[in-house]
Amino acid sequence: MPGLFLVNAQDVARVLGPNPNRVTVAEVADRLEVLYLGTRGGGFNHDTSIRATFDLFRGAITVEQAEAYCLQNGNPKGRAQNAQIVSAIGPYAAANHSRCHRIGYIAVAIGRHNQQTIFVGLKAPFIRVRRPGEAYLVIPGYRKASRPVGWQVDLVCSIAANQLARDDFEGAEVEYLAAGPAPNGPGRLFTPMLGRTMNLFAPDAIDQLMQIYVEAVVRHLERGNGTQPARFAGYRIIDPAQGRFL
Repeated sequence: MPGLFLVNAQDVARVLGPNPNRVTVAEVADRLEVLYLGTRGGGFNHDTSIRATFDLFRGAITVEQAEAYCLQNGNPKGRAQNAQIVSAIGPYAAANHSRCHRIGYIAVAIGRHNQQTIFVGLKAPFIRVRRPGEAYLVIPGYRKASRPVGWQVDLVCSIAANQLARDDFEGAEVEYLAAGPAPNGPGRLFTPMLGRTMNLFAPDAIDQLMQIYVEAVVRHLERGNGTQPARFAGYRIIDPAQGRFL
């Protein structure tokens, strides 16, 4: 059973449901049980295609080299899928070469239970600067098993913008790279989505949704579900005192 102390932002958005105006603790708890706790582990991640995406945008490798890298690295179960992702994204990255600055993965504290912190995880690996005054905070949307509804993408990107588009990169526009399932056949459909086309959430609205989510998580933790310790390997933890979710 997956643990609940660190859950990816895309899973958080998914269990919040199809309508941001009709989110209840009970319904979120039910979705957590079905859509998250009830899933099988042992799958693969998209870390290799995410790393290759960084190199594609900065012009360090070709699409063919990115595909070869994905086919030779990572969990064998996911090598073909990761290669398919970079193949879909490659032409767009080649047309938008940029100076890229690594961010990595972050874990943002959003609540506490029994002196343990509950985190939402976010894979926003880099910011790319196309030209002076034109910067993008890149969010990979590479999952194929599920297709998020529009507002769920908006929420993930809102969390990223609130936490990462600041300091030297304040004002960077979020860029969601959707490379999910094609409507027909086994392939992938790639669609870049920019923050200017989204309905991004204000910090207070994010806080309200995260509070409902945390209360749903606590219901399961009190039953002994999802109590495994979080695995923070590869993540940078954002301290609650520095974040906006208080």
